[in-house]
Amino acid sequence: DDVRALETEVLELSEHVYRTGDPATSYFRGIKCALEIEGICSGTPAPPMLPFTAEQAAGIRAWLRR
Repeated sequence: DDVRALETEVLELSEHVYRTGDPATSYFRGIKCALEIEGICSGTPAPPMLPFTAEQAAGIRAWLRR
């Protein structure tokens, strides 16, 4: 049961963090956004990528804070 719960958690994480926004850059931008929310680093990726919109970041923040 513990393994299934962790698997579910990882799958939900990937849905919210890795699949937000443009599929070509969502993985990297999602990681940067989540790390910024957790106070680890800046969420601003190097150009030409742009950070998530406030709405996208709010969705990730809400999921991380649940």
